[in-house]
Amino acid sequence: MKISAITNLNQQVFNASEVKENKQSKIMKVKDFGDKTVLITSGLAALGLAAAVTVDVVKNRKIKTLTQALEASSKNSQDNLKNVIKNLSTNEKIIPFQIKNIKETELYEKFNSSGKNFVDFLHDSFDNAGKVKEFLFAITSDDELSQRFVKEITANPRESLHITKLLRDRIGGPKNLTEWLQEDGGYYSAYKKYASNLYENAKNYDDLLRISPNWHIFALNAHWKGRNIQFGEMPDDFRFIQDNIKGFADWLAYMHLERGKATALEYSGQNFLVEPLAFGCSSKMPLRIQFKDWNHNLISKPYVVKLQSAGFRHSDNINAKIAEAYRSDSVFVDAQIDRYLNLNNCKNANKLYFYDYDAEMAIYQMEDGLAPDFMHGGIRFVNNKLRDLNDLGIYYNDASPSNFIEKDGKLIVIDIGESSFIDPLRPGIPNLHFELPNWSGRSLPDLRRLQL
Repeated sequence: MKISAITNLNQQVFNASEVKENKQSKIMKVKDFGDKTVLITSGLAALGLAAAVTVDVVKNRKIKTLTQALEASSKNSQDNLKNVIKNLSTNEKIIPFQIKNIKETELYEKFNSSGKNFVDFLHDSFDNAGKVKEFLFAITSDDELSQRFVKEITANPRESLHITKLLRDRIGGPKNLTEWLQEDGGYYSAYKKYASNLYENAKNYDDLLRISPNWHIFALNAHWKGRNIQFGEMPDDFRFIQDNIKGFADWLAYMHLERGKATALEYSGQNFLVEPLAFGCSSKMPLRIQFKDWNHNLISKPYVVKLQSAGFRHSDNINAKIAEAYRSDSVFVDAQIDRYLNLNNCKNANKLYFYDYDAEMAIYQMEDGLAPDFMHGGIRFVNNKLRDLNDLGIYYNDASPSNFIEKDGKLIVIDIGESSFIDPLRPGIPNLHFELPNWSGRSLPDLRRLQL
C-alpha cells in the first residue's frame, strides 16, 4: 500500500509491518502497537499537524475512529483533521437493499427517459450507491430486463473488465458488488438463465464459444444429440481426410517420428512432410505439416496439427477420453480457448482452423516469427505483454519462451495450455461449464488489474 497523504487512507489493504520509508509518499515512520496503528507522516503538515494519527484497524480493514492527535496539535488542527477523516470513504460499507419491482425504484424513470443503454446510463450516473444497488437488483430480478441487461454486458467480452470496475464504483465498492453478483435475485441468477437460453437456442458451437471458452463436453454432446464436436473450418489442403479424420489422426499419432527431422509421408494419395515440434510432459503432440506434389515441390503453407499423443488417446474408452479432454493442456481445452480468442479477434492468439473431438485433433496456422527473450521474466512479466488476452479473461500460466512467437511487435501464444479463465460477469454454470484448470504448478496469474 502506498500512502501519499492522509486522504489516501481508503485503500483496501493495510499492513503496517510492510510499509517502508518512501520519499514520494512522504511516509516518515509507521509503527504497529497491537490492534492500533500509528502513522507519522509529513503529509499531515499540510493540515497544520506535525503529529501522529491513531486509528483502530479492525479485521475488516475498516478505519473505525479517530481517537486522538498529538497533544501539541492545536484544537483547530484537530477539528480540521476530524473533518477530513469523517469524509473519507473506505468502500467497505454494505448498503442495505430491498428487491423491488423495477418501476418502483427511484432510478427507473430517469433510466427510461434517458434513451441510453444500461452501461452508458450507469457510466453517466451521479446517483448514490444505495439507489444504484437497488436499481441493479431490480434489473436482475426482472424476467425481461435481466436478459436484456446480461446480453448487453456480455456482448463484447473484451469490455467485461471495464464494466466490472464501473459496476464496482457505482454500487458502493467490492463488497456490495460481490453481494449483487452472488445473492438470490442478483447477477448470477440472471446470467444462469441467460446462459441456459443461449445454450438452448445456439445454432452452432461458435454461438457458444463467442461468449465463453469453457463449455462442458456433456452439454455440447447433449445439445446436438451426441453428434461429434467440431468447430472451425477445415482448410482445403486437408479435404482429402474429410471422410476419415479420426483414421488419419490415429495413423499420425502412432507414427514413429524423430524431432527435428522432416519425414516424407503419403496418406490416401496425398504427399506431405511431417516434423514433430516438441516431445515433453504435455499430453498433446504438435506436428509441422506441409504438403508437396509428386515431384516433391512444396505446394502449401505449413500447418501445425496438434494431436492427443499415443499414450493419451482413449478412443476405445469413452469415460477415459472425457477425463483426458479435461486436462489443462489437452487438445480439447486448448481448442476451446483458441476458438474463443479467435472469434473475439484477440491480438495474442494463434489462428485455429479446425477442431475434431472424435479425432482428438486440431489444425492451426504455423506462425512465423522469433522466440521471445524473457527467460527470466516470469508469469506477471508475460501477462503484461498479453493485455488483449487478459482483457478477454484469459490469464496465461506457462511462461516458457517455447510457447510464444514474437511477430510484428506482438506476442502470440502458440500453446495456450495451462491458462485460467476469470471473469465475474461470466461465471461457470453447473452442467453447462467447467472451470478451466491450472495444473501447471507454476503460479497464479497477476490479478491486480481486476482491482476488485
